[in-house]
Amino acid sequence: MNNWMRNTIVFGLLSVSSLASAAQLDLIIGSKHSQSGTYVTTGEYVEFNETNPGLMYTTDSNWVVGGYKNSFDKVTMLAGHSFETAESLVNAGIVVGLATGYEQVTGRAITPMAMPYVTLGPKAFRAKIGLLPGEISVVTFMLNVEI
Repeated sequence: MNNWMRNTIVFGLLSVSSLASAAQLDLIIGSKHSQSGTYVTTGEYVEFNETNPGLMYTTDSNWVVGGYKNSFDKVTMLAGHSFETAESLVNAGIVVGLATGYEQVTGRAITPMAMPYVTLGPKAFRAKIGLLPGEISVVTFMLNVEI
């Protein structure tokens, strides 16, 4: 099953589940890549930055805006929509939208993105772990607070 199909299935399942409804703030901490770097469109090899400070704000209607320092030491701005289950301690979700800052690997100023994630802990303060599967997989680490 390819990544697009897997992400579409996850998106569909989450969109029919009960959705979280309180505003949230994510403190983005860092990431871990499945390899240390990659070749970009210029042919240059670039080591990944795994310290990715940033913030994401999710409205009470699940719209997401944010920014962070990405794996290529560029500023990424993103906008999208989040779908998340509404259980008490463990939840699954996905953010889908558009992101900037990845021109050197995509050749485009704005890139579609989809990040499945899990949250662990009570809704007031919890860990959030995202996964960007692909040729080079990335795990992201965040702290999530309900506001």
